[in-house]
Amino acid sequence: MLKFISKYYGVKIKFKTLNEELANYDDNTKSIEIDKSFKNSKDLIPIIFHELGHKYCFEHNIYKHYHYETNWVIFKLTALKAERYCDRYAKREIEKHKLNVNYPMYYYQPNCVRLFKKYIKSKQKL
Repeated sequence: MLKFISKYYGVKIKFKTLNEELANYDDNTKSIEIDKSFKNSKDLIPIIFHELGHKYCFEHNIYKHYHYETNWVIFKLTALKAERYCDRYAKREIEKHKLNVNYPMYYYQPNCVRLFKKYIKSKQKL
């Protein structure tokens, strides 16, 4: 499955130790980096497709201020909208490929939203 995703979407999938995030998309290297603790997780495919949503955003200049972190005020105002966009993108792509995977819509879950807002607030101090 990972080889198919990598080839179909033109991304590298890398597993490594990540400190603050579960995963991220790096537009410079066209790669998805995932914390190695998720390598055999049931959440692996949903995480990859969520990150593919970020790839799509980079390629189509969607939520540019969030993805490039160009303006703090706009970044903060669009952060949750951008993540929810990636959730919807991921769900559509999983359905398009008829994968037997239930996408959890991470950024619609109250606990995830609370943690995300806390994370965004912590970035402001940097």
